[in-house]
Amino acid sequence: GDFEAGMRAGERAVELSPSDPDSLMALAKAQVRFGAYQEAVANAERARRLHPMAPEYYAYVHGQALYAADRPAEADAILDECLLRAPQEPNCLKIRAAVLARLGRLDEARGVMAQLVKIEPGFSLAAERATRRFGAFPLMERYLADLAAAGGRRPDAAS
Repeated sequence: GDFEAGMRAGERAVELSPSDPDSLMALAKAQVRFGAYQEAVANAERARRLHPMAPEYYAYVHGQALYAADRPAEADAILDECLLRAPQEPNCLKIRAAVLARLGRLDEARGVMAQLVKIEPGFSLAAERATRRFGAFPLMERYLADLAAAGGRRPDAAS
């Protein structure tokens, strides 16, 4: 929960071992949380190049960073890859639903949201807001609006 300390630890880990893909990916995730979106994309891409057989978590963080950097078409391709490898990965589904809504592909976004709700029946925008996936930045509100457009339950709806 101490993301500032996590950011400092990630930066230090990358300083000590700049070719460690796990450290780069952890730093990318923290950078998304703190609004350093372009840096997050660069670190996620580098981590994936260093570890081409990485778990789907890498693709999820990479897709999330691309969404945050307002590169939804690229994010869609990465998240599609994530879902090919792990079709029921809730984080990939959440970001993919938001990406598809951002791209104006609302029917597809609703389909992804329906799949997510089957896997995670208690999903709500209120619960997603509580994760602070994008910190306290305006992007968090855009993300919730995109999920709402995809058919997510309103932020004030009960879980």
